[in-house]
Parts: sequence; structure tokens; C-alpha cells
Amino acid sequence: MSAKQDSKNTWENKDNADYYEKVPHHVLRQYPIKGGLENGCDIDLIFPYIINTTSLIEAGAGYGRVIRNLIDRGYQGKIYALERSQNLCNHLKNEFHSQVNVICDDVQTYIPSEKVDAVLFMWSTISDFPKSQYLKLLTHTAKWLKPEGICIIETISHLLIPHNTGATFQQSYAAETEYGTLKGYLPSSEEIEAVATQLEFKVKKVPYQSETGRDRIIHILSR
Repeated sequence: MSAKQDSKNTWENKDNADYYEKVPHHVLRQYPIKGGLENGCDIDLIFPYIINTTSLIEAGAGYGRVIRNLIDRGYQGKIYALERSQNLCNHLKNEFHSQVNVICDDVQTYIPSEKVDAVLFMWSTISDFPKSQYLKLLTHTAKWLKPEGICIIETISHLLIPHNTGATFQQSYAAETEYGTLKGYLPSSEEIEAVATQLEFKVKKVPYQSETGRDRIIHILSR
């Protein structure tokens, strides 16, 4: 399926579940390496906003890139690594043991036992959802936050083409791999801001370039 064929965003986040259940963690790691994020240049930028928090949830923890970079930078708060794929959850548990709380659940239905200071959507997490699901997703995850909590959403420029696909059409893409098809959508900052405004969040934008020169933007949502 080409990005053009799927341009109407008829897919849902659940359509990507099979891919993440099959893809080996070392294969998944190659994409942020190519994108220049493996060493955590994005984490350096968000760290001042979370350094004094006591707890956070990373939505879509994947193979643990963000977690590793948080730990390496001395983050002292409680980390909840939320990941739907049992395949990746097993890897996270083996990799981090008791350093983090690994939760194998779906971000769309998960309800934390306690509210947290920050929710992180880093790298490709938000792109794994079509635009049609953004409002429902962020309405749900906003309930995880303490009154002064923040939500951080990091995106690639919607004008770029992801390394794991050959083309985009109207900001949509579909990457065909030996582990299945990965569908995605690249939101613009205006689209993130529009949803945030509906939820009464203020948005601070932090544009930056990754280590390989890719244009990316960090959106810090606060009330």
C-alpha cells in the first residue's frame, strides 16, 4: 500500500500493532540512529523541563532509547515505560530490570494508578496515530497528569520523508517491511497546537535539528 493509496487516513493505530510485535528491537533501533536521535539530542532539550519532576510516563517506550538517555543523564524521578508490544516489553524488562516500571498496555486505554508530572511522546510515537485519533488520544492522556503536569510531543518536520519509507502523500506514509506494513502520519505544529488549544493547553515550540541534520520540533504542552 502506498502513502497515496492510504491518504484518507482510513487506518488506525491498532493497525501497527502486528509490526511492533514482530520487529526485532535491534532493527527498530536503526531508525533513530539514521535519524540522528540515538544519543539523545532531543532528551538534552527536554531535560530542563523534567529534571525536577518526580514521575513521568513515556508513551510508546519502544526498545528503550528515551529511557536509556534519561537514566544516563541522571533523571531521579519514577519512570513508567508504557508499551503495547509484548515483544518490546520483554526487551525493556530484560534491559532495565528494576530501574523502570514497564507497563505492557495500550496508551489508548491505560489508566495509571497515580497521576504523573509529565507524559512523553517522543520520536515516532505520535506519528503512529492518524490525525483523526489525536484529540481522543490527548484527551485521554491529559487525565494522567497532575494539575501542573506537562505533556511533551516531539515530531519530525511534516515536510520531510521518514527514513523507513520512500514517500509521503498529504503527510501520510506506509512503509512496507519484512515485518509488516507500518503506517504513519506526520503532524504539523499547527495541527498539534489546534488539538492542544481544544484541551486548554498552552504550547511552547522548540525547533531543532538532529545529529544528522533532520528538522524536528518539540512541543511542550502546559496549563
